Amino acid sequence: MDVDTYIAAQPESLHATLAEVRRRVRAADPTATESINYGIPYYKHDGKMLISFGGAKAHWALHGTTRGSTLRFAHGELPAEDLIPALVNERIAAIEADAAAKKAKRAAPGP
Repeated sequence: MDVDTYIAAQPESLHATLAEVRRRVRAADPTATESINYGIPYYKHDGKMLISFGGAKAHWALHGTTRGSTLRFAHGELPAEDLIPALVNERIAAIEADAAAKKAKRAAPGP
């Protein structure tokens, strides 16, 4: 299954919303890889989990935010225009900071 198929399989009331969420994620990180993991659209940055989203009977949700929670929205409801890019950019910063810390640790001289 791909993301187009996933969105098409959701209730009609979610199609436009999920397509717009997808557009915003891809605009925020054009290099992100897109797949279906855990049955929902899932995006990775440099091989690390970036963000995912999924539809449900009464809502849709964003998962994997650095804010530590799942954000739920009603069908047809979109977050503020700048929220998804902000969440994606927070995750990219966290991924890159983690990678830099690991690189510095490997480069540090031993005891």
